[in-house]
Amino acid sequence: MFIFITKLIPVASFRDVFYLNYSRNKTSYKQGIYMIKFTILLKQKSTMTHQEFVAYHREKHAPLFSSLPAVKKHVRRYVQQHTVPLDIPGLPPMKYDGITEIWFDSKEDIGAVFNDPEYLAKIRPDEEQFLDLNGCDFVVSEENIVISL
Repeated sequence: MFIFITKLIPVASFRDVFYLNYSRNKTSYKQGIYMIKFTILLKQKSTMTHQEFVAYHREKHAPLFSSLPAVKKHVRRYVQQHTVPLDIPGLPPMKYDGITEIWFDSKEDIGAVFNDPEYLAKIRPDEEQFLDLNGCDFVVSEENIVISL
């Protein structure tokens, strides 16, 4: 079992995503747009401090990733979360240093981004600057909205 205590840093606001989805799909998020979420459990490079990792992820990687045309076309929401130091009695230390969540309309859109030649040329090498890629895990899931305010 993993428990994460994080700070939520929205890179694209929910309002922006909502209106983008509404205009593209002619329906509202509350009316049942079920998106595909790509969740990446992040492990920082062992040579970095947590502060260096967070700064790089927020200030360098996020703008670079967000600048790609394939990302602008296919990504509906992009959120970064970074762990907050906290010892919880009875639980092991946190295994991951952060979480990235990226929402897409379809599985095909995930492939369009992560197989994009510009992504492979610019983003993949950048990930190696701050991530222990072998220590990261990911989940691709379909959202089931239970409560939406």
